Amino acid sequence: MQYRFLTQDQQDDIVATAMKNRETEHFHYQHNKAVYDEMLAILPNDDWPEEIQRFKDATREEIASSAGSLSDMAFQYQYRDRLRLLAITEQCEATRVEAIYKGLESQFKGDTTRMQSAIDRVNSESGA
Repeated sequence: MQYRFLTQDQQDDIVATAMKNRETEHFHYQHNKAVYDEMLAILPNDDWPEEIQRFKDATREEIASSAGSLSDMAFQYQYRDRLRLLAITEQCEATRVEAIYKGLESQFKGDTTRMQSAIDRVNSESGA
């Protein structure tokens, strides 16, 4: 499509804004993963103990009603497993964002001066 209304600077600013948004998104994914990793550090790191194996796929309600004194332990292992999946998901999403970001950068076709000018304009508009 030939753009008749959007100047090159406006197009560049749109791409730079998208880059900024991807950086923000990436920051959130990495921050979340770091928080999950810190939380995982204080939870059990071993395999599920045999005495609570039967609760591995149980609901919280099932654990609460039938695990008795083992319920706290079972909850910790379930929570740990959920956090592990969340940490993996955050890392996968960060990797996806990195690919999108590279695609956005490529819109400048290696012209780093043009890209930096767009970044500067976007930052000045947002008060950064």
